[in-house]
Amino acid sequence: MKNLFLFIIFTSSSHAFSQVKEGYFQYSIEVQTTDTSLAQRQEADMLVGAKMELYFANNLSRIDYQMGSMYNMSVRVDRNLQRVISLSTSNAGKFGAVLPMYAFNANTPKFDSSAILEQFNEEKIILGFNCKKYVLTLSGEVTTYWCTDEIDIAAQDFPILSPNVPGFPLEFSSKQDGMLRSFKASNYKFSLEDKKAIFSTVIPEEYELTPMNPNAQ
Repeated sequence: MKNLFLFIIFTSSSHAFSQVKEGYFQYSIEVQTTDTSLAQRQEADMLVGAKMELYFANNLSRIDYQMGSMYNMSVRVDRNLQRVISLSTSNAGKFGAVLPMYAFNANTPKFDSSAILEQFNEEKIILGFNCKKYVLTLSGEVTTYWCTDEIDIAAQDFPILSPNVPGFPLEFSSKQDGMLRSFKASNYKFSLEDKKAIFSTVIPEEYELTPMNPNAQ
């Protein structure tokens, strides 16, 4: 499941929600091998403790991946400035890049009429939200979702949000490259402090600028 963001909804004591301006979700990531090769087992071991974090506010979004001991990555979007940056940290060093906005927009989730969606008569509660089970088959990849209709979001900047699947996913999993990757929401909040720092699209001095965009500054 490739690089895999959001916007959401709240009011009232029984999860009857109305739209909010900002928020945060954290997902724990569990990786299991679907074959017995040594390389796959070693990669799964390196991904222990992996997580994904989503932040959003008006025209601002950010998705962070902490992939165990392998690497960290942050993608930040400021649609007011029409600017996208990525920051990555690994054993190879720290690297930053300015991404072309048109290329980022081209990769935003879109409805695909060739997708096959199955809805199951199964429900469970995640973080206090009622969720229903869906299975989406798209381009040969099968993804299982547990979605709630108690959270409403704009999918524009969050690849985990598929226009083909109703509701907001609090848990999802798929098999790819011999790995079963499972994401489950483990924390959330509907307010953010220091949004200027969270959504900053200035590449820090300690990051080496990579020339993905010839106009990057």
